[in-house]
Amino acid sequence: MSVEIVHVFYDGLGDPVPVGRLAAHEHKILFQYTEEFLALNLRISPYKLPRKRGIIEGDPGIFEGLHGVFDDSLPDGWGRLLLDRKIRELGQDPWVLTPLDRLSYVGKHGMGALSYQPEYEAEASDKIDLINHIELDKLADETQSILEGAPSEVLDQIYALAAGSGGARPKILVGCTADKQQLAYGTNNYSDTHQPWIIKFRGGDLKNGMGDTIDCGAIEFAYSRMAEKAGIDVPETHLFPSKKGPGYFGAKRFDLVDGQRHHVHSVCGLLNADYRLPSMSYEMLLRVTRDLTKDQRDVEQMYRRMAFNVMTSNQDDHTKNFAFMMSSNGKWKNSPGYDITYSRGVGAEHAMTVNGKGKGFTGDDLMKVADCAGIAVVAAKGIIEEVNEAISTWSDEANTCGVSKSNIQSIAKTMAPIKTPTKKQHRSQENDD
Repeated sequence: MSVEIVHVFYDGLGDPVPVGRLAAHEHKILFQYTEEFLALNLRISPYKLPRKRGIIEGDPGIFEGLHGVFDDSLPDGWGRLLLDRKIRELGQDPWVLTPLDRLSYVGKHGMGALSYQPEYEAEASDKIDLINHIELDKLADETQSILEGAPSEVLDQIYALAAGSGGARPKILVGCTADKQQLAYGTNNYSDTHQPWIIKFRGGDLKNGMGDTIDCGAIEFAYSRMAEKAGIDVPETHLFPSKKGPGYFGAKRFDLVDGQRHHVHSVCGLLNADYRLPSMSYEMLLRVTRDLTKDQRDVEQMYRRMAFNVMTSNQDDHTKNFAFMMSSNGKWKNSPGYDITYSRGVGAEHAMTVNGKGKGFTGDDLMKVADCAGIAVVAAKGIIEEVNEAISTWSDEANTCGVSKSNIQSIAKTMAPIKTPTKKQHRSQENDD
C-alpha cells in the first residue's frame, strides 16, 4: 500500500525539528509547514516553497508533482536503479512507487539535512557487518553487474552504502580515516576516527565498451586539483587505490561536517529547472546566486566555475550540478564545487548557455556575462587568467594522477583557453552591439 502522508524533519540544528507534512491527494502532492518550523524563520526553499501557513501544492508538471526541495532528497540515476532492484527483490513493482513512497525509503539516510517518516528500512542492511570490510575492487565489479542487470550477491551491502546518493555514476557513502587507509560503513553516523566521504566507480555499459574509461577516477581527481589551482572552492579529494586501474575518485562530504548535517539545495530543485532539459543560462545562475547569497564573493566564485567548465569541456554543467547551502541561521552560500570533470555533451554543447551560446565561446562572451552579473572588468579578467593558468597544468596533473597518455592527449585537444579582449576590442564590440 502506498504511503499517503510523509512527515519531514530538519536535522540541521542538532535534534530533528518537524518541518511539515507531505500528503498525496487526488493525484496531487500537498505540503503544509508546522507552526514550530515557521517560528524558526528558516527558508528551506525560498522561491518555490515560501514560508507561509496553509496548503502548498506541488507543480504537477515536474518532479511527479513533488516540491523541488524534497525531490532533491530522492536518489536519481544510480541510486534510483539500486532502489528499484531492491524493491523487486522484495517482490514489489517499482513502477507503482509514488514520490512519497521513495522518500520513505530515503528516510534519515539521505544527503543534506532533511529526513522523512515513516521510514522503510532495508530488511537485510542492518544485519550486514560492513565495518572495515569494504573492498573497493569487489564493490566496483558488483556495481557493474548490477548495471548490466545480473544478480548481485552483495545488493544489500551496495544498497546500504549508496543510501540516497544521486548522479549517473555508481557511488558509495563511507567513513574514511584521516590517513585514507580504512573505510567503514555509514551513511550519516560515523565514529570519531572516520569522516564522511563519497567514492565513485565506473559507470555505463563496460562490457560493450560504452562506459567510463578505466582512468575516469584519475581524470576527475586531476580536474579537482586543477579546479583548486583555479581558485574554485572544492572539497578535499583523494584517489583511492585499485588493483585494476589508477584508482577510484573520492570526495569528502560537505553536507555532513563533524556530525552536523547541512541543508543543501540544488539549482534544479530551487528553481524547478529540470536538469534533463537545457533550460538554464549562466547569466540566470549568477543572478540567482546574487539574490540568494547577497554576497559578491559567491557571485564571482560561480563565475569562476563557469569559466573553468567552458575551458575544460565539463559540458555536464546542468542544474543538478550546482547547489547552495543554508546555515543554521538561515544564510545561504554556494556549496563547494562537485562533479567537476571532463564530460562531452550532445553535439559538444554545454548544458548551460553563455551569452546565448552552447559552445564556441570567446573572451567577449565571458565578459558580457561578467557585465550582466555586475562583476568588474578587472575582476573578470583576473579570474579568466587564473583559470587559464590552472588548466595549462593539465598534462602534468593528469600524468601524476595516472591518466592514460591517450586520454591526456585527447582531453587536451578539447580544452580551450580563452583570451580576454583588449580595451580597444571590447569598446569596438560594444559599438557593434
